[in-house]
Amino acid sequence: MAKSDAFTPKLLVEYRPYDGGKLYASATRGFKSGGANLETTATVFRPERIWAYEIGSKNRTADGRAEFGIAAFYYDYTDLQLRTTLFTPEGIFTRITNAASASILGLELSAMVRPAEGLSVDFNGAWLKTRLKEFISPVTEERVVGLPMPLSPRVSFTTGAQYRLDLGTGGSLTARGEVSYQSSVNFPQFTDFERERQSGYALLNANLRYDLPGGRMHVALIGRNLTNRLYKTQRFYYAGFADTEFYGAPRTVEARLGFSF
Repeated sequence: MAKSDAFTPKLLVEYRPYDGGKLYASATRGFKSGGANLETTATVFRPERIWAYEIGSKNRTADGRAEFGIAAFYYDYTDLQLRTTLFTPEGIFTRITNAASASILGLELSAMVRPAEGLSVDFNGAWLKTRLKEFISPVTEERVVGLPMPLSPRVSFTTGAQYRLDLGTGGSLTARGEVSYQSSVNFPQFTDFERERQSGYALLNANLRYDLPGGRMHVALIGRNLTNRLYKTQRFYYAGFADTEFYGAPRTVEARLGFSF
């Protein structure tokens, strides 16, 4: 039986210098309980702890035509829990192990403008610098230091535009298109870092929605990954044993019919 506890305080300071504007700073202690991996023999992993520090600003114009936010943050992990798949003669196991320490330094930006009636343009993006400071690979049992944390792109963003047209019949037509991008990531296998990664890629999505008069019914056409981009979401490589890849969904087009009561 494993038992763990923690004190998780949060300190938040806010200042509103003008209507629609806010400055803030926070410090938060986080905690994730430990547990056991149930394999042929049980192994225990320790609780994960984090100190998270953030400063930022959120702003909105009086007429609501523009919004802007920026935040900088630093996450300091102790005993970060990482999930790895192990291929052994006894079978395939998913094991959670601890990285003694890790950190994330990041910056987030968000913006939205409404330049004309019914039209809006938005952007949400992030920049991350992540680092595993001390970790022993459960697969190779090698010491890993200084590598980026798995599944953490250095740059990611989504930007899009939306237009809503009110029809004279009482219904409305809404069209939206967006592009999302993420830079390269490593997968959490820690065996062969040249193979276990996905290079940067962009996805194009779009949708068209018609709301019938009265607002109780709508029909929509939704397209995802319209350029049919091939990209991996996970990869497990274990020399001489297994080389398994998982891919994101290809181009999909979906029709929806919705009701409100």
